[in-house]
Amino acid sequence: MKYNDFFARNLPFINKSKIGSWQTKLNDLDEMYFKDWVKANKIPWQDIPEADYDMRGYWKSTGGAVPLGHYPDTYKTPYHESFSNESIYAAPNAPRWINNHLTDQITGTIFKEE
Repeated sequence: MKYNDFFARNLPFINKSKIGSWQTKLNDLDEMYFKDWVKANKIPWQDIPEADYDMRGYWKSTGGAVPLGHYPDTYKTPYHESFSNESIYAAPNAPRWINNHLTDQITGTIFKEE
């Protein structure tokens, strides 16, 4: 699956008040610091409209902390393969992690294993 396929699957699970706003906007100075942080830390992220992670939001909320492993679900966008109810962009009915499986809350369908 590609970004747009994930987006189509995740569309019913998006917090409607957040539609189209899943990339945090930074002022010019913060944008400069953010880009320096991405480069200096070799952050695995692409600055594209279909970005599957709001890395600017993560950077702003953590002050630039680099996780030792997995980035939290908090800033996953609807383009992410494992978009879950833990994202700030998700509606309450979004799939949730149950025993390391991303699971649809209504049907029980497993979307992804962690």
